[in-house]
Amino acid sequence: MFLKETGIFKQIFSASICYSEICGRQLFHNGDSRSNNFECLLDFIKYMGGKNSLTKLINYEEKEIHFTDAIRNGLVHEYFLKTSKGGVALVSQRLESIETGFYIKDNVEVYLIVVPYYNLFCNALIKAQKERKISDNWKRKT
Repeated sequence: MFLKETGIFKQIFSASICYSEICGRQLFHNGDSRSNNFECLLDFIKYMGGKNSLTKLINYEEKEIHFTDAIRNGLVHEYFLKTSKGGVALVSQRLESIETGFYIKDNVEVYLIVVPYYNLFCNALIKAQKERKISDNWKRKT
C-alpha cells in the first residue's frame, strides 16, 4: 500500500538522491569533485544496501534505461521520474521497498519510497562513522 504521492515527497527524495551522491563522493572518492556523479551515487546506494535495484533496467519511451538514470537524471534534473508509471511515496509494506527504498514492478513502474530510503541513508552514515570512514572535516576537493 502506498500513500498518495505529493510534491513534497518528490522534493524530499530529490534532496536524498543529491545527498546520496555527495556522501558517495566523500566516502568512496575522497571528496574529488571530478569523480563521476553516477559512480558516487551507485557506490553510496550499494553501501546503503540498495544494490539489487541498481542492476535493473527500466522501460521508458520504448528504450531500456538504467534504474539510476530513471531516478537521478529524471527526478533531480527534470523533476519527474523517467518511467511510464510509478512515483514517490512515503511508505510501503513491500519487502523490496523496505530493503532498498525502491519498488520496481515489471521494469515499467518505479516507486521511490521516502521513509525506508531515509532510514537506509541514516544507517549508512552511522555505519560509516563507526567504520571511521567519515573524517571530522568532510571537504570538497577541486
